[in-house]
Amino acid sequence: MESQHLELIKKERSKLLMPPGTYVTRNPFVIENFLLFHEEGLDKANLETYVTYLTQLDEELIGYAIQQFLLLLQDKNWPGSQMAYNFLINSHPNIYMEKLETCFEVALTLEDFDWILNLYELMVESSIDERDFKNYTLFRNLVEKVNSLG
Repeated sequence: MESQHLELIKKERSKLLMPPGTYVTRNPFVIENFLLFHEEGLDKANLETYVTYLTQLDEELIGYAIQQFLLLLQDKNWPGSQMAYNFLINSHPNIYMEKLETCFEVALTLEDFDWILNLYELMVESSIDERDFKNYTLFRNLVEKVNSLG
């Protein structure tokens, strides 16, 4: 049963990772290592450095890191997580809305309740509502799940 759960996690999270070679940056080593964090188990101590670097990229390049910022919200105690959250709060939701929906789908599938609540908090703080979702059913399922968590 545990191996099936691990396979489900790997399958769902693979939806969030970018295919190799799709990032563009002045420093590919930083981005590549940051993007591999969840797959390779990189040292969390380096996350704050990665987030600091990524938040300084221009708008064209930052899109490549947005999904990783959303992944960091799985645990707001991780180094760099609060920085990533603050970056997202201060950004226009249009730059991360599509990836936010994907993260909600994965978090609901995995029943990762902390992640769901952290993403939901971002959604509320960013004044995102049902009209911003392409998938209205996802929004309703999300609100239902959050309400059931209390």
